[in-house]
Amino acid sequence: MPFFSQNKSPWNPSQIGWICFLFGAFPGVWLWAVNNRRLGVVQPLATRFFVGASVVIYSIVLVRWLLVTPSDGMDWRFRILSTTMTIIVAWQLFASQRAAFARHRREGGQMASVWTPLLAGIVGFALVIGLEMGAGLWHSERGYRDFDRAVVLMEQGPAKMREAEIIFQKLRIDFPEETTTRYNLAVIYARREQVEWAKIELQELLELEPDNKEARDFLRELTNQ
Repeated sequence: MPFFSQNKSPWNPSQIGWICFLFGAFPGVWLWAVNNRRLGVVQPLATRFFVGASVVIYSIVLVRWLLVTPSDGMDWRFRILSTTMTIIVAWQLFASQRAAFARHRREGGQMASVWTPLLAGIVGFALVIGLEMGAGLWHSERGYRDFDRAVVLMEQGPAKMREAEIIFQKLRIDFPEETTTRYNLAVIYARREQVEWAKIELQELLELEPDNKEARDFLRELTNQ
């Protein structure tokens, strides 16, 4: 295929490294593989192994990051790890082709335009954003299912109320703007005669939704007890 031909001018490895760092490892590795052909380079087995292993680890971290929920308390750790792995991959891509590209330039070789790597980076970045949005929708759908299950458990009596409370507490962390979760927690606490806890939930709810008449009436009822 012409695009992979050795007769094509190679890209500067520093461009590939930056594309990898800014837009993710996937477009960077693809550009690196094409550039090896253009430079006429066969990377040592050790280099291919380290690049491949780094990309596998990066992929695992990325998938785990997309699946993690805020209540797990791990979101920021996976973000840091993902960024770290991206930097490691970017450096490997740059360092493994730096000498071959320098030799190519000393021999009078031309350098390919940066537009193709930039386009590849944008496509790769858009793919990751699409995956992140899909993961967000998946989290929301799972949240709706958990909410419905907790409502059913809440109505099954004291034996199931603790399980419902745990689900609502998790949903409150995952979806902090969802006021219905706080209201149901207040109902659970009120049924247990944990009035102060119920009032706290209602007060926080009213900070988010001041015009919620049902919550305001409920809080007034608890206060007057």
